[in-house]
Amino acid sequence: MSKTTTAPTGPRAIRQGQPIDYAKILTTAAIWGSAFMLISVGLQAFPPMAVAAIRVLVGGVVLTAIGLLVGEKWPRGGKVWLWLALIGFLNTAVPFALIAWGQQGVLASRAAILMATVPFVTLMLSHFSTSDDRISGAKVFGLTLGISGVILVVGLDAFTATGQSIIGQFAIMGAACCYAVSNVMTRRISHVPPMLGTAACLMTAAIYMGPGLYFLWWPENPSTDWQPYAALLALGIGPTAIAYVLRFQVIRDVGSTFMSQVGYLVPMFGVLWAWVILNEVPGWTSFVAMALILAGIRVTQLKTRKAKPETP
Repeated sequence: MSKTTTAPTGPRAIRQGQPIDYAKILTTAAIWGSAFMLISVGLQAFPPMAVAAIRVLVGGVVLTAIGLLVGEKWPRGGKVWLWLALIGFLNTAVPFALIAWGQQGVLASRAAILMATVPFVTLMLSHFSTSDDRISGAKVFGLTLGISGVILVVGLDAFTATGQSIIGQFAIMGAACCYAVSNVMTRRISHVPPMLGTAACLMTAAIYMGPGLYFLWWPENPSTDWQPYAALLALGIGPTAIAYVLRFQVIRDVGSTFMSQVGYLVPMFGVLWAWVILNEVPGWTSFVAMALILAGIRVTQLKTRKAKPETP
């Protein structure tokens, strides 16, 4: 007599980080690190909010097409779609808007430091909302190493620079908190198909941002130069679609605290891309910072006790 199986309906228990997981967060960071150059090109023809909305729409369409081609099924159930809609709101629509608005009066170096608070916020949220992604001495020490590396990269002068918008800094910190909350929330949908699950989050974010793109953000005289359009297409496919799928998989398998550390690596890859493509040679501090960041990520994964499955 054959046994029937049903698809899982709740979060899966996380495991210790493996080489494939480190490869995924390095790849995600490398892709997200390239976003700064693509955004700069896109801004030559579109306002910041239009860039954010278009990349979300492109990413959602691309992932929907790929997910359907590989045979994935759309998530089902009102509760699941509620989570997807909330994650699309908190992980994409709100933080993209806050960062775009906040950085008008905040240096990029200060913004990088403020965004590096994501792992700490995620760790606290995960500790109280899960049973298998808890605070430990190794994680606190590792996160401290990581943020030290970020500070070394962007420079201590970012803390003392004057003339920066206080409201803008709070906006960026608000975006960091949104990312941290959505990291933890993503665990609740770890059982849904990765491509169409991510596509659903992006498409709900596109619905939120669509009216603004149509009524407020679309330029009156769009550029005829092909480069900004190509940059937005690449931005939607790479840093939005592909990177978000990798993020979904890592959170599902290893936990939101592990994934949140990608925020430490993104500034480093931003420096690396500038070195390789723009010939901006980094100083010795960049290499020391990279060592601190990688060490911090490894320390947080030191096994202290056997993880327990999380109760949905």
